[in-house]
Amino acid sequence: VGRIGALTPVAHVTPVVVGGTTVRNATLHNIDEIRRKDIWKGDTVVVVAGKERGKRGRVLRVIPDKNRVVIERINMIKKHQRPTQKLRQGGIIEREGAIHLSNVMLVDPTSSKPTRIGMRALGDGKKVRVARKSGEIIDKA
Repeated sequence: VGRIGALTPVAHVTPVVVGGTTVRNATLHNIDEIRRKDIWKGDTVVVVAGKERGKRGRVLRVIPDKNRVVIERINMIKKHQRPTQKLRQGGIIEREGAIHLSNVMLVDPTSSKPTRIGMRALGDGKKVRVARKSGEIIDKA
């Protein structure tokens, strides 16, 4: 019996390779995010949900396996680090924590507002990311 909503419906999708692992089944709310490659390292994003809402920063790292990103000076956490051979002095280190991809949006290059991202094929067959709000091409090649 259990709680209502404890079981999430499973969608059967064709196997997708994500970060070196093959995903055969995914919960319904994760299917789209498994295939998303909207946000790249170096992009400027704005946080749209959570305690850091409204802040913007540059993406330092993308973690595709977990659908998370690390953003410069956003979601700072304190890590209690013990001394190692690499780090001679231990202590409390402040560093950026990861944020889920669903909580960030890319910044439109023309209006500087959050925008969704689309894909467009150019004449030479190359695919580029496009800001949905302005239609501006995001990737400068």
